[in-house]
Amino acid sequence: MANFQPKIYSLSTLNVRQHFNCDYKFNDFRTDFSGESGSGKSLIADFIQLLLVGSKVFKSGTEGIKQRDTSGLALKNQDGKYGRGYIFINVEVEPKRYIVLGGYLETTSSQMHFFIIQSGYDFEEVLSAMDKPIFYKDLLVDGKIETLQNLEKIPLDTGYLKGVSNKKYHQLLFNNGLLAVDLSQNMQSLKSYAAIIRSFSRGKGFFTDSDALKKFLFGDDDQKRLFDKYQDDVQNINLDQQQHQRLLEEIATIKDKELKIEHVLRDFQNFKQSKMKFSLENVSFWFTQNAIKFKEFQKSNQEHQAINIKRLLTKRKLANVKLSDIKNQNEAVIHLKNEIRNTEMQEEKLISDLDRAKKLLDESTKYKDIIEKVNNWFNNNRADLDSIRQWHLAERSKINDVEALKTFENFLKDNNLQKDLEKSDWFNDYSKAGKLSNKKLADLELCIEKLEVQLVFSDLDNPASLANWAIEYLSLPLSLEEESLLIHFQSLSRIAPVPPKGRFLPFPEKLFKKPITTEVDSGGFWLELNGIYEFITACEKQYLNVAVDQIKLNKEPLDAIRRQLAELKEKYISFKKLKEKLESYPELEKMLFLYKSNQDEIFTEVDEIAELTSTELEKYISIFENSEKNLENYVSNKEFYDIAYENLTSSRQIDKANQEKITEIENNMRKQYGSIDFEKLKKEESDHISTLEVQLENLVSEKNITSEKIQNLEEELFNIIPSFSKLYEMANDVEVEHNETKVHFEKCQEQYSLSIINLNEARTMFMVEYNRDFNFAEDLIEIEYLPKENVINESRSKFEASYEWASSGIEDKIILKDYSVGILAHKLLPTVFPTQQIQEDLIGEQIEKRLTELTNDLQHIGSRKIEILHNVFNEVQKIYNDCLTNVQRITKYLAKNQITGGNYATLQHKPSPGYPDDWMKIFRKRLTNEMQDVGIFASSGNGSKQDIDEIMINVFREANGTREAKVQDLLNPLSYFDLLFDIKLEDGQSNSGSNGQTYTANALLCLARLSLIEDKDQSGIRIMPIDEAEGLGSNYEMLHKLAKKENYQIVSMSIETAGDINDDGQYIYIMQDNKDATGLTYVPPLGIFHNGQLTENIDEIFEEIE
Repeated sequence: MANFQPKIYSLSTLNVRQHFNCDYKFNDFRTDFSGESGSGKSLIADFIQLLLVGSKVFKSGTEGIKQRDTSGLALKNQDGKYGRGYIFINVEVEPKRYIVLGGYLETTSSQMHFFIIQSGYDFEEVLSAMDKPIFYKDLLVDGKIETLQNLEKIPLDTGYLKGVSNKKYHQLLFNNGLLAVDLSQNMQSLKSYAAIIRSFSRGKGFFTDSDALKKFLFGDDDQKRLFDKYQDDVQNINLDQQQHQRLLEEIATIKDKELKIEHVLRDFQNFKQSKMKFSLENVSFWFTQNAIKFKEFQKSNQEHQAINIKRLLTKRKLANVKLSDIKNQNEAVIHLKNEIRNTEMQEEKLISDLDRAKKLLDESTKYKDIIEKVNNWFNNNRADLDSIRQWHLAERSKINDVEALKTFENFLKDNNLQKDLEKSDWFNDYSKAGKLSNKKLADLELCIEKLEVQLVFSDLDNPASLANWAIEYLSLPLSLEEESLLIHFQSLSRIAPVPPKGRFLPFPEKLFKKPITTEVDSGGFWLELNGIYEFITACEKQYLNVAVDQIKLNKEPLDAIRRQLAELKEKYISFKKLKEKLESYPELEKMLFLYKSNQDEIFTEVDEIAELTSTELEKYISIFENSEKNLENYVSNKEFYDIAYENLTSSRQIDKANQEKITEIENNMRKQYGSIDFEKLKKEESDHISTLEVQLENLVSEKNITSEKIQNLEEELFNIIPSFSKLYEMANDVEVEHNETKVHFEKCQEQYSLSIINLNEARTMFMVEYNRDFNFAEDLIEIEYLPKENVINESRSKFEASYEWASSGIEDKIILKDYSVGILAHKLLPTVFPTQQIQEDLIGEQIEKRLTELTNDLQHIGSRKIEILHNVFNEVQKIYNDCLTNVQRITKYLAKNQITGGNYATLQHKPSPGYPDDWMKIFRKRLTNEMQDVGIFASSGNGSKQDIDEIMINVFREANGTREAKVQDLLNPLSYFDLLFDIKLEDGQSNSGSNGQTYTANALLCLARLSLIEDKDQSGIRIMPIDEAEGLGSNYEMLHKLAKKENYQIVSMSIETAGDINDDGQYIYIMQDNKDATGLTYVPPLGIFHNGQLTENIDEIFEEIE
């Protein structure tokens, strides 16, 4: 996103002292950390400083007993021997796009290792932002804290982590727009930036004496570099013959290339003259065009203003008419709704009357219908009321029989007895059914008993089977009598029954030892039991009349017996159920008669009189006997009902008509105004009228028109009151005309602005060529057409051709691409022109000067010291001038931002006592004048460093310099001026200022210093950590405004929250006392994110955003 300012989205700690594991969401503008001393709030500023500059130049912004480093930040493990931790920030580089900047900490090292987390793999050039931020939990591996080296090997869910060197880290931050300062260039930039970040923190470590200010603003790298360069140059002086030969060769080279340079310089001067002529004509042309476009712009502006006034008056008139119409329609709707409300109030009574009339009519109608019905009952067979009563009894009995039969059929259906009944004796012959059913049940019981005995006897696997006993204890084969006895007594138990009853067979062998039998016939025989004879039925089939190994008793006949027994039992249960159910049903014989009979013959058509009970019939007869009175009541109640119905219908028709009128009005309102909210429409039109009147008043206040002219124009426009539609037409027409004049005005404005730009560009070119501004009174010439650049192009081509001819022997063509005479001269004669910044008109002079120097150098090699000193002090002077220029820039910056109480910060420079800056000019001039003679170096011996040092100090003292100065001091550009940082009132008097004012002034100085080292075209994080912010008072609000203006995020640390709590641009964290806390005793902070509401779970702010 083009204008998005990168900002810190959140700060996270993992196993870090006093913060343990925590994610802090930063507000886009202000984030406060409040708490008592020792709560860890000031560590927030240290974390930010560490992540921006690194541990090498890190110094804590909070004063302590001893110097703090990073080794104490990570918490140690449980045995207290070793620990590791992480701190990192999510930087939002685009809306909801993040890059993580982090640091890895170990208790065994004071150095923090940088790492970066991004969505891409490129950690050399371009970083790729992630869709989601990273939190401390994302760096845990199975709940544990890994080393940075191990963590690099584990891909994260949203990005890739990689450790980087300090230099690469700062290069990536600058190249990817995360910092506006390239901290990888040199150590001085890094130190300066770190000092600025620290200085924000309540001014800790910030001193305003001159030396401290100069070191803070400019550092000491230039001083060291100049002194080192000076020492290197002096040591490189060589007095041998090789140096002598080189000088001779250089003189020959200069004379050879001097002609080429002069030829190029001549063509360059011609080219420069043609450019100067073109720039003069160009300025004159655009000055004339600017005047023309200004008149056109003024005229179009006047026309646009006139139409705009007409447009505003028409809109106001239309708005007033619309407001009046809306009010009228609103009043009409209110009136209609009142009428509807009145009819609704009356309708309740009308409905009540109609209900009462309907009840009376319904009762009378019921009596009338009864009278007609009784009349219809009379015929030839029913001549009086008694005959009707007899008829009712006959018809009523049919209904009873039908209902009884239906109940019986439902009874059969519910018990699933229909089929069994129709096959039973009850259905065929009810009189004999009872006796036959008892016999049938007894027969079934006997059959079941025999089959059960047979089943046990035949089951050789059953220990109770006598057949099983016989096979084991009797000699087979058995006779018919023996096997019949086994089957007969199979049902007897082997043990005595409890309680005692019946018979049992404990010793079967006694029975079969010598049974006394008497044969009767083939069906069975008699068994004598001590004088008692018992009939034994002969078994139908023998199984034990063969040898043991031939016995046929097997599973197949047993299964058949079981199936037969199951069928008999089912038949028995079904028949018994039928018998019990039927015999328990009342009037069964009658029900069977009705069930078997033809119902169509028995139940002829039943008359409706049968539906009446005897009581109801008598009531009908009573009503019939009072027919005359009941019919009179019917006529009266019918008339009363018709009147009540007519009244209610009429009321509802009136209500419907009123509602239709309201609907019509509302439809018209929607069509006309797009809404039926009358109050809203009236407010909108009233507000619109007020806005139009304010606009007209503004035109009067801006003196674009007078009130009288507005009134006259309005009377002229609306002399005849136009219709609603005409007003709409007028408003549309004037709007079209307004748009046309606006387009014309904007076009003229654009052309006028373009002419200003062209004029300014032409003036800039003129200033470059003439080294002064264009004087319209003296320099303006008449010119009708835009001057052509072909003359410039021709002279340029000629110059470039000679330039290429002169540079043909130079291998590095890239450096010559800009056709700089200075570069060419520098390349052809680098000893004459050591730099590329050369004044063309001094080239010849410099060549002659160099030849003279070389000639003198041949005789006095030691005079090269002049060149060394000349170059060194040129650079000293340049850096000195740059420092003063930056001081002026800072001064202007401070003047723009006032502190509370009418105070403002000032930064002034003054000459340093004992270090006159003009001695350098005197010394360089003296060096130049004596270049061709030994001069001040006549007494120099062998060109040693000590000789040059003494010469410099002697000349400095001759210029009234302090005698305490050393060479290092003379080569230090900061030695020649002092700085005074002060707080002043509006009248210019100094003011010591409160603590808050002093801090605010220091903060402004920090911001000004940052503006010097930041790349103006580069985006980056802008953060202002402020410690002990509650002590700033109203100055805090001033810093607020300045921070918002400069796009800084404020992070304040204080015991109590500074300034007013702002719901729309502030997060507050209330820190706990965790200075001795571990993972088990750590108390997380509280948060205030919305409406001053305190929350214990500070992670809620992340959940809200997601």
